[in-house]
Amino acid sequence: MCSIKCGRLEHVTGFHTTAQVIPSSISPMFYKKWITRTVRLHPHSFGRRMEATLRKTLESEVRGVALSNYGYCICVTQVKPGGGGGKIQEGTGFAIFQLEFEAILFRPFVKEVLDVKVTDCVELGFFAYAGPIKVFVSRHQMPENMQEGFDAVSESWISDDKNSEIAVNSRVRLQLIQVKLEDREWVGVGTIDKDYLGVIGDE
Repeated sequence: MCSIKCGRLEHVTGFHTTAQVIPSSISPMFYKKWITRTVRLHPHSFGRRMEATLRKTLESEVRGVALSNYGYCICVTQVKPGGGGGKIQEGTGFAIFQLEFEAILFRPFVKEVLDVKVTDCVELGFFAYAGPIKVFVSRHQMPENMQEGFDAVSESWISDDKNSEIAVNSRVRLQLIQVKLEDREWVGVGTIDKDYLGVIGDE
């Protein structure tokens, strides 16, 4: 079995069949889980370095990808072969392997607070990203003094007292009120109509 360290996320020993929250100051959106995946290996990769090639192939297929309801794979921490070893695929010569791997995953959950970067302001609200997650905030989920404050000229949302403005590249803190997996991408709906939420700066 091979293992690595990924930034400040330390290797945790043992086999886990359910998601495990990493015990640190990191948000519960980040967790570890063992997953099984099928990997195809070209015949030219057979040989002494096949194990390393298998790991490299697996990582290239899953890193940064939304793995169904598990969330986005941040990195692979451990890999081990599944039962039965590799099997030759008839007609192609490829070898098919069932691999078990432990991954650090990032998945959004309802009620989580995120810092996002605004990418677009429209009359109905604004769109923003937190890493790979696209979030929409409706005007009805803004503070009351901002709900009628869309400025079409500057394409921004401005509060009645002019003290707060949300425009492209603004940094905003929001809370997720809805999340779903759509076309293999996680999307969410957020609110800034609560204490300590709203604009936190610009880039």
